[in-house]
This record gives sequence, structure tokens and C-alpha cells, in this order.
Amino acid sequence: MKNFNDDKHTGDIICWLWSHSQTRQLENVDSHKNFQKKHVDLIWTTNSRDYYLHIQSDLSLVLDNFYFEIYRNWSKGEGSSFMKTEADWLLYYFVMHQVLYWLPMPMTRKWFFPRIAHFRRKATKSSTSGADQLTTEGYLVPVLKVQIPGVRREKIHLTRGKKSPTSLQVNGNKERHSPERGNERSLLEPEYEEYSI
Repeated sequence: MKNFNDDKHTGDIICWLWSHSQTRQLENVDSHKNFQKKHVDLIWTTNSRDYYLHIQSDLSLVLDNFYFEIYRNWSKGEGSSFMKTEADWLLYYFVMHQVLYWLPMPMTRKWFFPRIAHFRRKATKSSTSGADQLTTEGYLVPVLKVQIPGVRREKIHLTRGKKSPTSLQVNGNKERHSPERGNERSLLEPEYEEYSI
């Protein structure tokens, strides 16, 4: 069974993004009300512009499917972050494998809906508080079926056991928070692994 958490591993992604040469600034905005409404977790400032990022973490043991959640709370008809995000990129993080996919938004959402009937529907239950149960609903989409220009995959390298700077703010010291530099690749350069299957 899949386990999902949109923000638990934000610190991992922040550490990793700081290692890229194009990163000029990062702001963790997942606790800011205005950005919560936009379903944006990070603002990533590069050499060229600012990007809004939304993170979805997947604890699956295999790298087979994306889970595109449609309802965050099915019984109340509450739409998911996938439906609502105003991010430029959905960062889909397979935690167990430290593999990160960059899915362009809203292009991914627009690609998905005309094809929704081809994918398997899945509901999951998660505890909220006490005995309350929250039923989410979405679709399992095979990774290799996602035919969207610009989809990117990156194998990230993290040193487990070290504290992640989950509270890193816009004025944080880049060098102090950055992991050791090495094997740097710009996310916008051609050698970045890109898929259009």
C-alpha cells in the first residue's frame, strides 16, 4: 500500500536544491496562508526567475506509479493539492529510492484528465486526529505512461542522519545550509535526464 505525505520530506528537497548551482534563494512557504491557498510549498529562485514548487512524497517500495490524488477528503468533496496547486512544478519524490520527478504544472493536470479512464482508481484512508478517518481518492498512473514534454527525473543523494533545514527561510545562509557540492547539474541544462515517452 502506498503512503503519502506532501510535506514531511520538504527538508530533504530543500537540502538537495541548495546543492544546485542555479539556486540563488529558497523560501519555505508551506506555513504561509497565502501560499497554502495556492498549494505551493517552496519558492525557488534561480539565475533566471522564481519558480513555485509543490512537493508530493511517495513511500512506495517500487518506482512504478504516480498517485494523482483527486479528492483530499472524498466524503466532503474536498479537492486535492494536485487539483488546486498553482505551482510551476510538482516535485514527485519517491522517498525510498531518493528519486525525484519534476512534473510541469498545470500541463500535467491537463494531460491527465482526458486520459483518466485509462488509469486505475484507488482510495486510501488516513488518520487525522483521534479515531477520525480521512478517505482520499486518486488514480495510479504508470510512470512510463506520462507523455508530457519537460518531465524530468533526478536521482538525489542525501546523507541520512543529518538534520534537514526544514525551517530554512528566504534569508538563510546558503553556504551554511548547503550539503557538499559535487556532481552538480543545472536543472535547466540539457544533460538533465528528460523523458517524453
